[in-house]
Amino acid sequence: METREAGTTIMQQNTSELRKSILPGHTGLSLDLGCGRFKQAGSIGFDIDPRSQADFFCDLNHGIPLHDGAAKEVYCSHFLEHVEALEKVLQEIYRVCEPGATVTIVVPDANCPGAMMPGHLFVLSEEFFRKNVAFQGYFAIESVRWDYNEDSL
Repeated sequence: METREAGTTIMQQNTSELRKSILPGHTGLSLDLGCGRFKQAGSIGFDIDPRSQADFFCDLNHGIPLHDGAAKEVYCSHFLEHVEALEKVLQEIYRVCEPGATVTIVVPDANCPGAMMPGHLFVLSEEFFRKNVAFQGYFAIESVRWDYNEDSL
């Protein structure tokens, strides 16, 4: 059985101070937000759950503890439907992205049985992202792919 070092717990620290201290000056990062047990290979994982494969444990509802423009790609799989501060989290994703960054968001299809599972605070759809004025100007949707995998819910 493989063992790994525990990630760094940063939950109780001030997010604005963390922006100065976590990976300062690094750019071109690949992030996996809310990575859970399935962190993307080669990415830096953030999650609140200490049982996850995260490199950093923190509550992303309070911000992403990285400096502006640090990420070339951000991956969020079955994460956004769980956050309490959805608009803030999406604004933070935009903030940490460098110009032209790729953001991949995977959420349960609103019509799948898992969309309304306990713990899901939002049912998100392509229409939600296209029509919600709070997010216009942050991201352009280039493609939509629906993924239903009971293991990742």
